[in-house]
Amino acid sequence: MPAGRIAYPAFLPDATFGVVRSLDAADLDLCGVPGLVMSTFHLMRSPGSSTIRALGGLHQMAGWTKPIITDSGGFQAYSLLHGNPLAGSVSAKGLTFRPEGAARPFHLSPEKTVQLQLAYGADVVVCLDDCRHPEEPDAAQAESVARTIDWARRGRREFDRLLAAPEREGSPRPRLFAVIQGGASHELRRRCAQALLEMGFDGFGYGGWPLTSAGDLLEDALAFTRELVPRQFPLHALGVGHPHNVARAAALGYELFDSALPTRDARQGRLCALEYTPQERDLLAGRDWFHYVYARDAKHNKARGGVYEGCACYTCTHYSLGYLHHLLASGDGLFARLASIHNLTFMSQLMGWLRSALSNRAIAQAEAAAFPRVTAQPKATTQANDIAEANDTAEPDDIAEPDDIAEPDDIAESDDAVELDDIAPPEETATPDELSLPDETAPRNASLPSVAPEATALAAAALATAKYRHLAPELAQSLAADVVLQQAGQAAVKAVRSKLHQAACSFQRGKPTYDAWLTQLRAADSPERLRDTCRAIMAHHASTYERLPELDRFYDLLLPDRERLGTVLDAGCGFHPLGLPFMDLAPGARYIALDVMADLVKFLNRCWPLLGVDGRAEVTDLARHPEALAEQADVALLLKLLPTLEQIRFGAGAEALAACRAPTLVISFPARSLGGRQGGLARPYERWFLAQPLVAGAQLDRFELPSELVFVLRR
Repeated sequence: MPAGRIAYPAFLPDATFGVVRSLDAADLDLCGVPGLVMSTFHLMRSPGSSTIRALGGLHQMAGWTKPIITDSGGFQAYSLLHGNPLAGSVSAKGLTFRPEGAARPFHLSPEKTVQLQLAYGADVVVCLDDCRHPEEPDAAQAESVARTIDWARRGRREFDRLLAAPEREGSPRPRLFAVIQGGASHELRRRCAQALLEMGFDGFGYGGWPLTSAGDLLEDALAFTRELVPRQFPLHALGVGHPHNVARAAALGYELFDSALPTRDARQGRLCALEYTPQERDLLAGRDWFHYVYARDAKHNKARGGVYEGCACYTCTHYSLGYLHHLLASGDGLFARLASIHNLTFMSQLMGWLRSALSNRAIAQAEAAAFPRVTAQPKATTQANDIAEANDTAEPDDIAEPDDIAEPDDIAESDDAVELDDIAPPEETATPDELSLPDETAPRNASLPSVAPEATALAAAALATAKYRHLAPELAQSLAADVVLQQAGQAAVKAVRSKLHQAACSFQRGKPTYDAWLTQLRAADSPERLRDTCRAIMAHHASTYERLPELDRFYDLLLPDRERLGTVLDAGCGFHPLGLPFMDLAPGARYIALDVMADLVKFLNRCWPLLGVDGRAEVTDLARHPEALAEQADVALLLKLLPTLEQIRFGAGAEALAACRAPTLVISFPARSLGGRQGGLARPYERWFLAQPLVAGAQLDRFELPSELVFVLRR
């Protein structure tokens, strides 16, 4: 699109008259809104076409730099004109309507709606359609389909004529969408879709009211319409905006959604809330993970928390639900802004979860197609223990999510019965397969001054499990050096494992499957598929999973000049290097990644050619080796790293920050705890960071995102 990409699926709030009520462009950007939908029908009335052109078009008028879709007016014709002859009429020529108090009638033909949308500077132009309620009789639906096809043909012709004009030479080409009508009739839907596909459009919309009279989503008609449209064309579920309906339609394959519902609900005090953090199976199966909080209810007048526990939106990290109740009760206009920010941030977060869930589902389906599951034939016995083991293969729904991962104290390790006296230091007991690392994963500066033998043995005991053996031995030794002074025996082993879990393993969302991920990356045969695959892999690390809803704007926001970067240093990288397809670095750029997980480092060193970058990953314990951050680079990324270093050893985060030599640093802090249970974490981190000597005299930009607080420091 001329104004940038939209990651699918995406929810776009309705800015009917060129504005999302009570919010400006900065507020919308804060909410993670990727684009807006505006109404040609309403804009031509107010502020009027000549005013919009005089103000430089919709983008300049609204101060909005991201994509704008302009709805043609078909739905407004349905809601305002059908059945109300006093308001206007619908005919083969188009729409004629006279707004209350207007001096003259307005006319909107298929050609004029395209002319207006192009003049307004829309990124997606929508052809005029004849919208009907799904319960209208078949004759009315057939008339709607015939008229919609005719109007789309005329709109297509006018669009091509205007784009061929000399004055548009060199201008970015907007996209052109058509709307598929047909009510609940499969045959009429098929007829409409086939005719529109033959004309050639960039995308399509589901036309008609998408709900039954009882308010239920028309899943049958929506699913059938999706099947009619090839997957390379985006499909817009026009007017769908309830979170449950958005999730269900996204599961059916719809990519775009718009509605005034979240912001209208917000202004009336109906706020979106989670029952619990939904997982993939909950989102796509329509489970009951969502509810509304009614801010006007008297029971909220003294509520000190946010709208719901764990919400990290701007509103909930700055104000309490009790304060929102007060604003609404007193009629203060600030309520509409804060409530709208909350609901739109919720919708953006929902879309991020859906993108991740759908990507994971697509990968699982591709794997299932490539490697069909074989079920063993049962033996001739009725004993339960003779059931074929093939059925024990885990399905995606069985994969542990963050809240399902046991804490160290809950894990019964096979080595828990081993006493320290029975364990020799690694060099005496390790087998090559367990502890010897290839050169690419050898720990930095392995020949450091020796750690006390007791701490070395304790570290070896803590690492002697599948969960921890891939961690840098130096990290375990650093942690063991403190523990060995206070505890002994198995209690000491468990204490070190607990610290290892907090420092590294708590970020893992399930067991990494590096070989399978490499296979998926190699099979990514297009930039879009590579991005989808990387996004799905990043969902397996808590830090990058939280960033997925912001991923498409993350680098545009923080590193707008990244095409000039020669070397990027990513410290405590986790799965963040998988974001390279979204970074758009210059050809030939170098990427250096440091982490304590040896198996992750090995995986990354195999990924670089697939990610198209000259990369190098190293096992590095930055708590002991802050000097690794002095490596020459144009930008250093310290994303959610410094609190972890301070947790490992007091002062380690400050030392790492002071060691950085890059002219630009991107430093972030978590805004909430893992799992989202505790919000407001960023404020003490911010105070700590601003007190560091490095900050004095530097140029500092601050960005508050839903899951993290980010600073860009330039010197």
